[in-house]
Amino acid sequence: MPAAVQAYADSGNLQAIRRIQEDITEFYRNDITRYCNERDVLLVKRIFDLMPAQLNQQNKRFIATSVGKDVRVGKDENRFIWLAEAGVAIPVCNVAEPRFPLMLAEEASLFKLFMSDVGLLAYGSGMEAVRGILGGKSVNYGGLYENYVAQELHAHGKRAWYYRSKKLGELDFLIDWLSGKVLPIEVRSGKDYHRHRALRNVPEVDGWGLDEAVVLDDGNVEADGKTTYLPTYAAGWLDAFAGLEW
Repeated sequence: MPAAVQAYADSGNLQAIRRIQEDITEFYRNDITRYCNERDVLLVKRIFDLMPAQLNQQNKRFIATSVGKDVRVGKDENRFIWLAEAGVAIPVCNVAEPRFPLMLAEEASLFKLFMSDVGLLAYGSGMEAVRGILGGKSVNYGGLYENYVAQELHAHGKRAWYYRSKKLGELDFLIDWLSGKVLPIEVRSGKDYHRHRALRNVPEVDGWGLDEAVVLDDGNVEADGKTTYLPTYAAGWLDAFAGLEW
């Protein structure tokens, strides 16, 4: 959010930023009360409040029963859609196969629910997460990094999916790419960003046409075969790297 960014640029005071983020979070919750269907208010607020915790899980998929034991994605789909249409959340659905066009393989009942502003996710994750990132600590804050990438892709008009297989591993993001291809995007928050099981396994499957991949990490620009390593902040500029010679 611009006000929080400006406050940090002006003062570097984390407490001042958190006060702004707290106010924005309460504005969102008040807007849910004001604009959401009355019978859905409590469940939508519960979903909104749970997003940071769900993104802190290992696979980051939103578990509907965490909202309530009787909540189901199919039955309560409108509660999740409301947050997306209100610009509060960015849903990223799983695909059965990472094959172009991704929409045809979408599994809408399996999804990650990212926040529309990574700063608000940082606020919901607590001060230690914020201090760790600003202090350059080698701590796994994968949810925050993935949220930033989801936000950047969304802001640049790129619909994203993900792929998860017990056998092959997980690809953090997939987008429809050039010439009817799919581009896998891996996000790494730690130092060992050259290890990625899924990028090694998934492209070997015949017929999926995964000819290139991008890894977003804390390092610099680097090419390794058909994989391009880019700084995480380059997530919104993927088009600038299209057509590079490998």
